[in-house]
Amino acid sequence: MNPVKLKHWHPFTGILHFCIALFTTINMLTGLFLPTAFWVLPHGISGSLLALTVLIHWIWSFCYQNKAMLHHQFPYTKELRKTIEEDLKNLLKFKIPIRGRPGGLPGMVEGFGLIAITIMSLSGPFLFGNYLIHTDHLSTNFDWLLNLHGFFANFVWIYWCGHVGMALLTFYLERKKSI
Repeated sequence: MNPVKLKHWHPFTGILHFCIALFTTINMLTGLFLPTAFWVLPHGISGSLLALTVLIHWIWSFCYQNKAMLHHQFPYTKELRKTIEEDLKNLLKFKIPIRGRPGGLPGMVEGFGLIAITIMSLSGPFLFGNYLIHTDHLSTNFDWLLNLHGFFANFVWIYWCGHVGMALLTFYLERKKSI
């Protein structure tokens, strides 16, 4: 099965990307202040909205025509794995991967980021619900889930910084070419 070569993503994909980016950013920033009770509600609400958006994203990805988005984020075909190899070779020459091409290194990194965001965001509403029930403390039955949530939140921070950094670098390099 050959992936569909797309020049542009579907507009709904863009909306989902924006919502995931927005809710992830709000969630990560409010998470920095979580020991303070004031930030629990904004963190829990933004996290629940993120979980809902991520679920919609997964449903949309599986229902998308020819599963082009899944091929982009999880380049498991031989052809797409070769693009990862090309991208890595180009990175060693200080060239960024080709923008808009399905699969490749950017797609694979995006897929890993989506997995980390999915695990972090889907564990959050359970913690938030438990906090709402036990307002003065978190039940010790959920310690393992809190640890899992925090573990993947660290990966989301790394992914978020890298994603924003690469977007800014790509913007800068493309702008420099056009001048």
